[in-house]
Amino acid sequence: MDPRVDDFLEKKATGWKHEVLSKIRALILDTSPKLKETIKWGVPYYEGKKNILGMTSFKDHVAIWFQEGVHLSDPKKLLVQAKDVTKAQRQIRISENDNPDYETIAQYIQEAAENDAKGIHTKPAKKPKTVELPAELDSALTDNERAKEEFENLSPYKKREYAEYIETAKREDTKQRRLEKIIPMIEKGKGLNDKYK
Repeated sequence: MDPRVDDFLEKKATGWKHEVLSKIRALILDTSPKLKETIKWGVPYYEGKKNILGMTSFKDHVAIWFQEGVHLSDPKKLLVQAKDVTKAQRQIRISENDNPDYETIAQYIQEAAENDAKGIHTKPAKKPKTVELPAELDSALTDNERAKEEFENLSPYKKREYAEYIETAKREDTKQRRLEKIIPMIEKGKGLNDKYK
């Protein structure tokens, strides 16, 4: 047991959320004691050969997510895809008035651990070498010679991060705010997420 998980449960999961996540933690440790308990991305996480599952507290619900949830049998249809961009990850969401089926959740946890031990993992999709720039980013780079030159020197991965950052903005004003933020970074030859590395 990782004491940081105790700290997370005390500070980030109060009331009914604390009770539910504490029960789920106990299920994980009971059904799959070989999993390593840790904190990743600020939340409790459980690892085997690879990342297997995590849990956290949101405003209206708690969630248990399975990194390779797409491979779980899901007989009770509890799993949901959190975002369209997640290829394999699936979640179980529990709200305050729900009556969680802990026995079934334990079976999902055990199956996820067994799948990991068997090496059942989704292979990441190969990303194309060329980067398709959104029109707004292409136009901003055309108007700024220095940014264009520095952008060309970035790795395909960093170029793709910038392109996706602009492309995923739904509103035009959000795209413009994002452009204003990233053009100075590009001029310095920095990647979008370099400060986190």
